Amino acid sequence: MSLIHVWPRLPFKYHGKHPVSVTDIENEHVLTRWYYPATSEGDHPGIAWLPSRYHAFGLGHFLKLSKFASFPIYQYLWTFNSPVARDAPVANLFCNSGDSVKLPVVIFSHGLAGNRSMYSSLCGDLASRGFVVVALEHKDGSACAYVGSDEKPILYQRPVGNDDELLAFRRKQVEERSQDVKYVLEMLHNLNAGTPVENKMTRKISTFEQKGFQNKLSLDNMVMMGHSFGAATAITVLQQTNNFKCGVLLDSWCYAIEPTPSITVPMLSVNSETFHWPENLQSLQHVLSGGNPNNTFVTLRGTGHQDASDMPSLVPHVLLKYMGRSISADPCRALDMQSVVITEFLRRNLGMSGVDLPDYSSKIKDLARKDVVLGIQETYFKGLL
Repeated sequence: MSLIHVWPRLPFKYHGKHPVSVTDIENEHVLTRWYYPATSEGDHPGIAWLPSRYHAFGLGHFLKLSKFASFPIYQYLWTFNSPVARDAPVANLFCNSGDSVKLPVVIFSHGLAGNRSMYSSLCGDLASRGFVVVALEHKDGSACAYVGSDEKPILYQRPVGNDDELLAFRRKQVEERSQDVKYVLEMLHNLNAGTPVENKMTRKISTFEQKGFQNKLSLDNMVMMGHSFGAATAITVLQQTNNFKCGVLLDSWCYAIEPTPSITVPMLSVNSETFHWPENLQSLQHVLSGGNPNNTFVTLRGTGHQDASDMPSLVPHVLLKYMGRSISADPCRALDMQSVVITEFLRRNLGMSGVDLPDYSSKIKDLARKDVVLGIQETYFKGLL
């Protein structure tokens, strides 16, 4: 039995060849964590996985625990490190011809009770391959806690009311989240142009040199990605803008999305085995009915809804099961499968050289024999095979 089942730990081993660093950028509109390929300079044994004690108390609040009862969550999660540096210089990437390569960009939206570090395994893995991943910490009350430089946390807001009021509440949040993404797009364009952006974190922890992103971002190769409610955010953004080359949806929760318009860029929908029901799938199919021939819909066998995040690798399985969380028996295996499927989709739809996107066609075929289901409930989506 792996130690992860007895004493869960980070890191999940990144698959790419680049060291990874992070920096936090906060302006008057948004709070973000940027995962990016770094030079070896500034290597560090790791940074605290938990951004602040308020995030632990926010998780307790989400679970309806008192602050006193939440204190052990803080003590426990504070012991874990992420295998990344902080504020290291941005790496220079080159293709085989020796020409410099611009870095493709992923904007990531978290699910309910998430935060900017909740998906560090996924975001760090993509950064190790050469991507800049901007992970949002949404301010709309859907994060476990939104904690900026002023350390005045906005905790998870639990909706109340009848069905119509609940739907209106979630749709308002989705619109706020979509606006967050648009603020990030503005930030990306400014950094790529060499225009400094406000960073309130500079006064607290950040020593990052923003000029490291100047003329290094491939803004023609941007990916919108999200998990659960974050996938609903990704859908809404892709319905409203044409800034993205493709999109990746992880266990979409489609409750609050609008049925139109449909999305026309290539989409990957990665689903756990436990998080799907007819109404949700019908909504998802409707918005992806633009008929892009590269649309891909897969289900990962033996996985649960939380497996896209770091939580199953951190929290003992017995406790997660007791809390009613949906997880797999082997969280690292689930993250590995997710990484393979996402990497192959991005390789096919970005077509970039100089980025660490190996051909995983044969791996996909091996996984399809037992671990990956192509589609679900006879959907019409084309798969990776």
